[in-house]
Amino acid sequence: MMKKFRTGLLLILICIASSAWADVALMLPENINLIAVNGKKTKNLSEVILMDGVNQIAVQFLDEFGRNNESEIEYSEIFVIKFRAQNQTLHLKTPHIADKHDVKKLNDTPEFYILNNSNHVIQIHVDTLKKEGLQLMRDYEQELCLFNKSHSSAAATFSQKKTRYTETVPPNNSPNVKKATHSKVKTNCQQIDQETYSMSSDVAETMLKYWYGQADEQSRRNFREWLKCSNF
Repeated sequence: MMKKFRTGLLLILICIASSAWADVALMLPENINLIAVNGKKTKNLSEVILMDGVNQIAVQFLDEFGRNNESEIEYSEIFVIKFRAQNQTLHLKTPHIADKHDVKKLNDTPEFYILNNSNHVIQIHVDTLKKEGLQLMRDYEQELCLFNKSHSSAAATFSQKKTRYTETVPPNNSPNVKKATHSKVKTNCQQIDQETYSMSSDVAETMLKYWYGQADEQSRRNFREWLKCSNF
């Protein structure tokens, strides 16, 4: 009788442990900026830990092409990717992008892949998070909330779903403590308050990228030379 009790208790503990560790790890390439996870704006991470089931990410391609003073930074539209996975490590992949023409192709026809543990492509749904006019100061949480009320195949709904974000320290940087953030997704499209959506480093980065994109080639060269001579 006692042996059966111990066996049953062990099975229960195994089930609890399995469910506790049954998460999805999504790895992102260096040229992909992570914008949001499950409707919630996040830091740009190289790895994100998600709960099992349906998840949604918003990403942007960003890379530098050319050599020396002739190099240019190109970035894509914001893409929304929805997928379903259970207890495995996934890798987000893009097609080979060699220049700004390939970036335009990606904007016109979004093409992404997610590979699972067996190196097989899993089913995903991809759409573009479009915004007309000036791209500065975008409220991604508000845009995604409205997007998720649309009929897009990449739209999703989340009922106070928790997501853990795990930051991977990039090489050649001083090691930092990995941070984990638990957050709940808003269930309605309310305006982000000033405390949450303020002028921060990511907004400044967006503005910098915008004005760099608006500048002519000579201005871009001057800016790059200024960066080289500055102590940043």
